[in-house]
Amino acid sequence: MPHGKVDDAAAGTGRRGDGQDQRATMAQVREFQDIADDVLLRRIAEQDVAAYEEFYRRYAAQAYGVIVRIVHERAVADELLQEVFWQVWRSAAQYRGGNGAAWLMQIARNRSLDQLRRRQARPALQDAPDRVVEELAGREETTPDALFELAARRAHVKSALAQIPPEQRVCIELAYFEGLTHQQIATQTGVAAGTIKSRLRLGLEKLEHLLRGQGYP
Repeated sequence: MPHGKVDDAAAGTGRRGDGQDQRATMAQVREFQDIADDVLLRRIAEQDVAAYEEFYRRYAAQAYGVIVRIVHERAVADELLQEVFWQVWRSAAQYRGGNGAAWLMQIARNRSLDQLRRRQARPALQDAPDRVVEELAGREETTPDALFELAARRAHVKSALAQIPPEQRVCIELAYFEGLTHQQIATQTGVAAGTIKSRLRLGLEKLEHLLRGQGYP
């Protein structure tokens, strides 16, 4: 199970030795151990990385259990867990009080059920819907009207790509813009090939959904 971090938000804090990291972690646990979940979520809404990490420490294993019981695929569950906590990071301001753990588990269930519904609706889906691949690759057109349409399509794809999780977007870009295989992407990113395949599948499903929302059939 991966350890979710808001890497971009934490960038620039510098690297410490293992001993310093361990002491800092223990100090952080002591600092937050008496803080209620709703307080953590308010601090997460203010982009407090330490509060986010504490909320992750408390509930990641429980959320992962909820997800894997629904999707029955650990590679997919790993990705969904990251998405769930990414949603927490982006949407903590929408939390309206109550049981913070229950709020998180509802997000985990909703994400998992959405993924299950997409899978059941597209049982033949392997790596990518043909239409999405076509949009990613574009077509060789030469007439002014066709070139204008191609530019518009690519702009829609670029806009949609910006809305999917970064790790999925990177895999799509490497696979369909740079032509790398799953294994080549795995080697380049240091991530298992099975995880790369899951990221591509999840990312392309989201991309297709977003393109449909922009009016593409």
